[in-house]
Amino acid sequence: MKCVYCGSEMKKIKTSVSASWGKYKIEIQGVEPYVCTGCDHKMYDPEEARMIQEIARGYADSKLIEKPEFLNVDEVSDLLKVSQQTIYNMLKDGRLIASKIGREWRFNRNSVERLFAPQAVAARGNTITKNDLDIIDSLLGE
Repeated sequence: MKCVYCGSEMKKIKTSVSASWGKYKIEIQGVEPYVCTGCDHKMYDPEEARMIQEIARGYADSKLIEKPEFLNVDEVSDLLKVSQQTIYNMLKDGRLIASKIGREWRFNRNSVERLFAPQAVAARGNTITKNDLDIIDSLLGE
């Protein structure tokens, strides 16, 4: 097999590869890419490339990694991609629930993530019909 960059011969060798997904970086040993003898360009079989991506994605999505059960205001604002003032406003109007420990607020991660759960919203001014209530109840499973 010839390198697409320099035209030199490529050989399959066993090596390790660094992979990253988001802010995580891992090293996977035992992969066998084709490596160019001229420019060191590496080329992976589709199965190996997919495997590397899936390992990195699984690592990044793991619930055990840097995902504490309780969050402070700064962490919640980062998670929701809003300002800290918005978090305080949401706390004040009841959209978020937290406990104050000393001088800091602590939020349960699960309750914050529930803000992203699908919700039914009736948008007909100030009136909700019986049909609207039936649709909301069916969506909520009641």
